[in-house]
This record gives sequence, C-alpha cells and structure tokens, in this order.
Amino acid sequence: MKTRVHFIAACLLTAAAFPLVAHAADMSSGGSDRCSVDMALTPLQRRVLLRYDQGVDTLMHYLWITRSTRNLDRTETVQWAERYRKTHPKC
Repeated sequence: MKTRVHFIAACLLTAAAFPLVAHAADMSSGGSDRCSVDMALTPLQRRVLLRYDQGVDTLMHYLWITRSTRNLDRTETVQWAERYRKTHPKC
C-alpha cells in the first residue's frame, strides 16, 4: 500500500511539471534571432506568429487543432498576423 501511495504521488508530481516544461520549451524555442518587439508579445501571440511565418496553411492547421482550447477565430487571427508582420517585419 505504501508503494502505491508513493507511485501515485510521483505521477501527480510528474503531471504537475508538464506545464512548466512546456512553458520553458516555448520560451526557448524562438532562438536568439527574435526581435525585442516580438519578445514583448504573449507566448500565444509568438506561437501564432511562428506558425504564420511557416506559412498561412500551417497557421490555419494550428488554429484548427487548437480550436477547442484556444477558441481563436481563424480569419481574425490570420488578419492580425498579417497586419503585425506588415508593421513589424521579421528580424
């Protein structure tokens, strides 16, 4: 019984660490070539711009996959990314 409690506790700690690992990976995925303006954006906005820079189809696919968790309007998000990249070209 004691082993089972330790196993459950270890599983809970591991599950609790996943958001931290994902956040750390998101913060370091951009590399050092990012503009300081892009770093002022939220992690979600940076992720959307990363997908937009890979292509509009890639962004649309990302928006479709995350539609239930992010609840982003696909048309508005693409328009935002286009406007942002016109005013803030990629460094």
